[in-house]
Amino acid sequence: MKSFFITAGHNVHKEPRSHPDNYRGIFSASRSDLPIAIGSASPCDRSDPASFESSKRIRSLFYLTIICCLASTIVCAQRITLNSGIDTVDLENKAVVELWNNYLKSDPDSLYDNPYWNTEEKRKYKSYDLLKSEGFVSPSLYYWAKSDQNIILSISKKGDHTVLQSMFYKPIDKGLITIMAIVNVVAMRENNKWVLYNYLPYHSKGWVNKKIGTISYVYHPHHDFNSKKAKSANEFLRNLSSIFDLKIAELTYYIAPDCDGLHHLKGFEYVFTMGALDVCGFYDEINHIIYSTSQGGESNQHEIVHVMNERFPNGHGLLLAGIAAYWGGENANFGKPLIYHLKRVNEYLVQHQEIDLNEFTEFYSMDSKTNPQYVIGAVICDEALKKGGIEKLKIMLNAGSTDEELIETIHKELGIAPTDLNSFFRSKISELAKMQSFIPIDLKSVQKK
Repeated sequence: MKSFFITAGHNVHKEPRSHPDNYRGIFSASRSDLPIAIGSASPCDRSDPASFESSKRIRSLFYLTIICCLASTIVCAQRITLNSGIDTVDLENKAVVELWNNYLKSDPDSLYDNPYWNTEEKRKYKSYDLLKSEGFVSPSLYYWAKSDQNIILSISKKGDHTVLQSMFYKPIDKGLITIMAIVNVVAMRENNKWVLYNYLPYHSKGWVNKKIGTISYVYHPHHDFNSKKAKSANEFLRNLSSIFDLKIAELTYYIAPDCDGLHHLKGFEYVFTMGALDVCGFYDEINHIIYSTSQGGESNQHEIVHVMNERFPNGHGLLLAGIAAYWGGENANFGKPLIYHLKRVNEYLVQHQEIDLNEFTEFYSMDSKTNPQYVIGAVICDEALKKGGIEKLKIMLNAGSTDEELIETIHKELGIAPTDLNSFFRSKISELAKMQSFIPIDLKSVQKK
């Protein structure tokens, strides 16, 4: 079964197969092979934190209402389904419905000159449909939802453009469905032909644009912009780019009020886990877009580190996540510094001697506050940097994406035998957890070879 990653961080870059971490949280359907229950947390969120319960009950009622209403929808020639409240006599509505239907059948998960998308955005973005690469659902919604598993909920005319609201779902059994997402897309005429546009530019009208160095910030009008942090982010990006030979000419950096605001910005009216995350950030690796919140601020180093991902396309997800936690600063994971998570993982391991870290990729779920995979990944990166500096880390990141390749590389490059991994990780985490703070190698002090 192909893994389904939802990253509170970014599509398109590989992450460890684990339970969500909300600054690069990940849900992996391959871990449970269970459908996502309507109104519930992720299938991998085995902790089921009490804080989810209220929002779960509300969403359950809402989605059950939707399901009950499905009986009153109409099917458009065995294709997409329309809400019965949509005026299908209206010629513009019919054109928009046909446009959306054609787009969903046009292999929208692929990158090519799609005739149903507007020319301007196809020139501006490599991945022109931002819902395809936005950094949260990976593979994208279009990979998982077939064209006949979509319901158009509404079509609203807004001056010179029309907003189509559409629900992606997957059948479970006994007539039930899993609500994957409700999205907003824009339809307008281009040269007298209806084409699709991203919702993001319309949602962010009135937001503030400010360019600092190579980062173009776009932030909501109530955000108190911190120029000092923005300059720090630029310096961090320059150092990272120099050391790892990155060719990022410019980053676009959105700052929304909160996690739900980020999803709305990208075009999600709803996406599963929405309402449950307090801290989040996402990176669109294809278009070089960072999505942050006011809490994450102008220098979300965890997200900035992910510009490295395209430099190491075969890097193991555990290491790519680990290095983001290692250099993530105050936002290493769940909006907390790495030392916080080191101490929590160490305490958990002391209490759970049955956990065998010789199988360290299986230690992916602990509780709702810490994702142990980020700690494991950061520890491996730390060991590589201490034993051979940046060059050793590069070797590790280039060694392959499978678990077998990672274990072999740890043995070859770090001298740790597969049978000794449990004792190594427990000892190393215990040692690091005793520190008052975790201090990573300073990028400014690294000399590029």
